[in-house]
Amino acid sequence: MKNAQHDLKRLPRSFRKVSFGLLLLTVLFVVLSTTHTLSLDKEISKQITISTLLLSLLLLALTKDKAEDERLQKIRLKAYTASFIYGVTLAIINPLLNLVFDGSFLSDMEVNQLLITMLLFYFIVFQLLKARS
Repeated sequence: MKNAQHDLKRLPRSFRKVSFGLLLLTVLFVVLSTTHTLSLDKEISKQITISTLLLSLLLLALTKDKAEDERLQKIRLKAYTASFIYGVTLAIINPLLNLVFDGSFLSDMEVNQLLITMLLFYFIVFQLLKARS
């Protein structure tokens, strides 16, 4: 039986530059739209910002490290798992917290916010586990 870790395909390291380039473009877009240099609708501007931020974080999460080995793949898998559990827990707890503090059970967290926090949580856990091992 094939080892499942070898089935995890990673993007080439060159995608790291693409990801940081997209991240830089996102920051530039935010600066230009907040200074009203670009005259776009606020909702369109928000959607473009969130979409490019999500894409750059996803590309960064799927890109190989310099020395990708089995140890790093195990760490990455643990970080993915922790991030998924964090996201599900946040999706369950957030409406309950809103009920307690706002009096409404409706959650104001959008899917985009959940995905961004999950990816950021993944990066934090991945770096902590990598530094610890």
